[in-house]
Amino acid sequence: MNDQLLERAVMALEGILHVLQGDREAGPSLRRNIDEYATFDWGKIGAQVVASDAYGPTIVVALGCEWKRRSHPKFGNDIWYSRSSGRGDDGEVKYLRLITFGEDEPVEPLPEKLLQRLGKTPPAPPSTTQTQQAPPPPTQAQQAPVTRPYDPSTVRQKIMKYAEDYKGSKSINPQSLSRIAMVLDQAFAGEADAAERRHAVQEYLTGHRSLTSMTAGQIHALLRWLKPYQDDGNAWIAESLAEREARRIFNTLTPSPLDDYFPREDAPRSSAAISSTDFWKRYHELKAQGKIAHTFDVMAVVETAKSDGDWNAALSALMMSLRL
Repeated sequence: MNDQLLERAVMALEGILHVLQGDREAGPSLRRNIDEYATFDWGKIGAQVVASDAYGPTIVVALGCEWKRRSHPKFGNDIWYSRSSGRGDDGEVKYLRLITFGEDEPVEPLPEKLLQRLGKTPPAPPSTTQTQQAPPPPTQAQQAPVTRPYDPSTVRQKIMKYAEDYKGSKSINPQSLSRIAMVLDQAFAGEADAAERRHAVQEYLTGHRSLTSMTAGQIHALLRWLKPYQDDGNAWIAESLAEREARRIFNTLTPSPLDDYFPREDAPRSSAAISSTDFWKRYHELKAQGKIAHTFDVMAVVETAKSDGDWNAALSALMMSLRL
């Protein structure tokens, strides 16, 4: 028996042992990192995939039972396989878990008394008598992890990585295409050009405006990012963080004219100089639209601009006075 077969046998026996020892409240409850989900070798835990969809396996058989895939936004990025074990004494349905794919959980350090009992010396606290020195700048590996919502470039990098994970995929479920279109359109609900915005986001992330032009791996990658699910009204929507990221991507691709005066986090301020002609033209346009507040003292702003030669500041003051 080679090492790989031995590893599979050991992991399968571990799962069986959980059940035989009476762990009926939780089931085997194995855990793996979420990054292993796309390429996980189910044979290692003695399981066999019997049904799949665009997202991956939906039902696996292990320990003589069927385990179904489940996820929910309130549990973050976790994906797990579970089955019902009947109703408990309180009448509630009980579930056993076979395996959970999620983020790695941090391990807490051992308490000092336990370290002493084990004959280990706890790390000495830093001396207060020594000269305090500034710590060296953190290396790239020590930087704080990026948290969601991600910036547009990070989302694109994630999509590229996910697509690489699914590069072996060949088929595309037509329902997957309509589901992606549905949830991305919903991210821009209320906008007359929602479909155009979706196409712009798709092109930024995959290089293709149309879903039908994408590879199977890119389709699976978008589904993994969006994590669509049905709400209480059975409508398909994307995970809220993915919706925010999609809107941020579109905003970055289509800068607003107001970015010169109210720069967004992802829209850099323009350095173009504004002339007095530009200022007065914009002033009269806004005045005709009735958007300038009555309290705005245009002459005082103009005198300051003439003195300083800074018409950008004058236009900024004008935009600050708008009645939105």
